[in-house]
Amino acid sequence: MTEDEKRRWDSRGALIAPCLTLLTIAVGIWQFNRSADNRLLEQTQAAITQDDMQFRRRLWTDATQSCTELTQLAARVAAQVDAGETPGDLPKDWIARYWGVSLTLDHARPLDRAVESAIIEFRADIEDLRNGGFDRQIGDRLKTDAHALGEACGARIRAGSSELLRRAGETSK
Repeated sequence: MTEDEKRRWDSRGALIAPCLTLLTIAVGIWQFNRSADNRLLEQTQAAITQDDMQFRRRLWTDATQSCTELTQLAARVAAQVDAGETPGDLPKDWIARYWGVSLTLDHARPLDRAVESAIIEFRADIEDLRNGGFDRQIGDRLKTDAHALGEACGARIRAGSSELLRRAGETSK
C-alpha cells in the first residue's frame, strides 16, 4: 500500500467514524424513547386495571350489603312467623328495601337465577301475606323461601368473592 492510499483510507475513516458514532447515538436515543413510551403505556394500563378492579370491588361490596339486608329482613319476617306472631310492618319494610336495593343488585352483576327466583318467591309470599292475611301455610312458605333467599345470596356472595380474587390474581401477573 502506498502512502497515498493510506491517506485516503485515513480520510475515509475520519468521515465514517463520526457518522457511525452519530448513528449509534441516534439508535440509543430511539431505544430510550421507545422504552419510556412502553413504560408509560404499562403504567396507564395498570392504572386502568386498578380502577376497574376498585369499581368492581365497590359494586360487589354494595351487592353483598344489599343481599345481606334483604336476607336479614326476610329472616326477621320468618322468625316472627315461626313464633306465631303477625309480622306487622316487616313485610312492608322488606318491600321497601327490595325496591331500594334491586338496582344495586342488577348493576353489580346480572342476578343469578337462584337469587332472582328466591327474591321473586319471597316477594310473592309477602304479597300473599299482605293481601290474604296470616295463616300457617303462608308462614311455612315464608320460612322456606327466606331460607332459600339466604342460601342463594350466600352462594352469590361467595361466587363474587372468588371472581374478584381471580381477577386480582390475573392483574398481578
